[in-house]
Amino acid sequence: MVQFSIDERAVKNFAVFFGSFIKEQIETFYNPDFLIDFDLKTYSFSFYEKQIIICSIEGNTITDIKCVDYKEFIPDVFLEELLAHNSIPSRIHRYKKIGIERLRLEIADELMLGAITAKDTTAVWENYQMKIKISPKLQMEHFEFDTESL
Repeated sequence: MVQFSIDERAVKNFAVFFGSFIKEQIETFYNPDFLIDFDLKTYSFSFYEKQIIICSIEGNTITDIKCVDYKEFIPDVFLEELLAHNSIPSRIHRYKKIGIERLRLEIADELMLGAITAKDTTAVWENYQMKIKISPKLQMEHFEFDTESL
């Protein structure tokens, strides 16, 4: 098969022809169960096997979408701080031996299953009575257990 380059005009025409389909697809990425609210914008996170789709929302309008991987959303420094905490639950404690990549996969699975939800700028992992602060960079940044305060 011949390899073609695609002119920008063709891309624009494609968007015109299939604009309603594209808009419908974008709307499917809205996840009301995981909304992070900052002053001017709200972010909706949809969790998939290999990636996270984040919709930027202003008022009632999705203004942008972007795709990030779990390593960006759940950075190593966050996982290392979590594992260094003195009173982590035993199920999380075992990841000190298994490693942070496996812990990241565990958190990703919990996000995909809906076991971690969101309120304001905080993710809530009820199984561990843990609150996870989401930074303006849209990353897990700080955590607390139910007896502590952010």
